[in-house]
Amino acid sequence: MNGGIRKVLSWTRMLTEFVLVCSYSLSVELSKTIFHIVVPRKCKDIKGETVLVTGAARGIGRELALKLSTLGCHVICVDINAEGIMRTAQDIVKMGHKAQAYTCDVTDNTAVEELAKKVGYVDILVNNAGLLYFDPILNTPPSSVSKVLETNVASHFLMIRNFLPGMLERNKGHIVAIASCCGLIALANVTLYTSSKYAVVGLMGSLTEELKLLGRSNIKTTCVCPYLVRTIPEIDSEVDARIPPLEAVDAAREIVKGILQERGMFTVPNYLRSVITTYSLLPDNTSSRLKDVIYTRIKHGVM
Repeated sequence: MNGGIRKVLSWTRMLTEFVLVCSYSLSVELSKTIFHIVVPRKCKDIKGETVLVTGAARGIGRELALKLSTLGCHVICVDINAEGIMRTAQDIVKMGHKAQAYTCDVTDNTAVEELAKKVGYVDILVNNAGLLYFDPILNTPPSSVSKVLETNVASHFLMIRNFLPGMLERNKGHIVAIASCCGLIALANVTLYTSSKYAVVGLMGSLTEELKLLGRSNIKTTCVCPYLVRTIPEIDSEVDARIPPLEAVDAAREIVKGILQERGMFTVPNYLRSVITTYSLLPDNTSSRLKDVIYTRIKHGVM
């Protein structure tokens, strides 16, 4: 058998397997979707578990910490903002739930190592800390590049490297990353922020595959891609969007639901993943026209 025939057979076999796997997977997922319209997805019980949330001083992080505490878990609130993080923990305690506050720069490996020693094992790690940065690429100084990438990407690496070993030791855990819809679809004037969120989506995808290779199915991963959330006052004035921004409390509620259902990746709101997937399947010109219909436009620089 010559090389040309062998190559044709190899490609034919690969394409056949691809079609069979896609057909089976799509039919299974469609059946699940229809089933869950009638029967809600099962949520796990996290009562008594330890949950660490970074960036918990304000915004989505604060709302996640508050919501998770009501489920009976012990919330570890982490942020570089000492005053804000203390306020979040105190509010949780006032509600009658368990919380501790730790001031930590999650971009500093030494600080993260010290945090891991103090906290010990965690059952759920929520990497939420991040900087929102909107500006055209030519208006973005190198100092901002370093700051945003360290906070939005490097901090995930550091937190995972320091808390994953405890999960592997107990063969139990859940790592959650708060990414963004900007990590699934590119927008103008958000080059730096988009780059950082694409990196987080890739990081979580690779981590999931690594855990799969290790046979650690009891350690779950979740990558959440929220739409615009009102975490800074400028959102409404500087962003022109067909779909209005979400309130942090509403986003947190949907995120917690997805964590409890152990979903691998999802958007908030849920339907946006289907919209974004549709963009990627269409020809470039058609996709571009669709973006002009369901648009999100950044007017000026925002940080």
